[in-house]
Amino acid sequence: MSFIVNRKDGFLQKKTSLKKTILILSAALTFAALIKPQLLPAQETSVPVHNLSTILPDWYIVTGGNPLCAPVRTGYGFASLSEGKLLTAFSTDGKILWQRSYSFHVKPYLSSGLSDILFLVTGKNGKTLTFLNPTGGIICSIDNPFEITSAPVQGKDGRVFVYGSDKAACYGLNGICKWVYEFDYPLDQMLKPVELNDGSQLFFLTRTIDGKTTGKRLSPFGQIFEDITFAARVKSYSQCRNGIILEFTDGSAGYCSVEKNTLESKWIFEQKNNIAAVCGNMNSENPCVFTKDNSKINFISEKDGSIKSSVKLEGYSFSSTSSADRINISEAGDGIFVNTMKKGTFIFMLTAAAFIS
Repeated sequence: MSFIVNRKDGFLQKKTSLKKTILILSAALTFAALIKPQLLPAQETSVPVHNLSTILPDWYIVTGGNPLCAPVRTGYGFASLSEGKLLTAFSTDGKILWQRSYSFHVKPYLSSGLSDILFLVTGKNGKTLTFLNPTGGIICSIDNPFEITSAPVQGKDGRVFVYGSDKAACYGLNGICKWVYEFDYPLDQMLKPVELNDGSQLFFLTRTIDGKTTGKRLSPFGQIFEDITFAARVKSYSQCRNGIILEFTDGSAGYCSVEKNTLESKWIFEQKNNIAAVCGNMNSENPCVFTKDNSKINFISEKDGSIKSSVKLEGYSFSSTSSADRINISEAGDGIFVNTMKKGTFIFMLTAAAFIS
């Protein structure tokens, strides 16, 4: 499949060619012992659905304030930012390793990078990027020319990227600004920029063409590679080992990756109005798609879009008409973590990568 203009077998219609309280965290591996999948014919695995409210967490910690954002993974465990300008680092077994309190204003954006360097967005106006060492000490603080509206991201080559409402900037680990780019349309704040398999970045814009999402792909050096128009409105995306999987508002999904410096549509999972969620898998070449009609997690081949195996949630039926039903799929170690809320009850299951052929 291709992204070339006038081709109708791709999902992207292509572009101009340019070059505190209490913070409770549970170890998901504890729950894995509860799940004993039974392999069924035709590569289908059936797993029971568990009520999370009946399972006690392995451990919990009290940080001294409400979390401001989700904890981030580090080499030693996790780091969490909470009220009171407090940063807490703790191990995977819940042991607090260190805590730091800062005098400056802290925005609810925290990320981690190579060698456990942490990145904060600070200052009342949110225009300061702060680098922290692995024990929370300040390495440097950098004045950014625009308000930062999301957590900083470190790229494959170590460069640090920050994003605003309609701008992006790149910094080296020495704190020197490499470039600033201003887009001609605001960035979609619900679809954060994503790093692609070649290190370039895909930006989703608020601009639509005939109701279809548009975007731009930039190199790590701030050069425009291409302008992109998708074949539908993008609802969500997830990173995969070699590309990204996209969910569209019409209920379909597609996979794309960069090949020969061009973002290419590899395949479309065409099940109109049947897809509830998508999830990439950085530990295998099998992203997954949740289909509503049969309550299955389908593991898809990155190469050709074929279903490699499926996992069915026993005794669970997803209602596409109920706004109370939500499902979320995310990576969890070497498996996939699925959680949803149905009539106020949290449900989860974990399937190990070993069941993905």
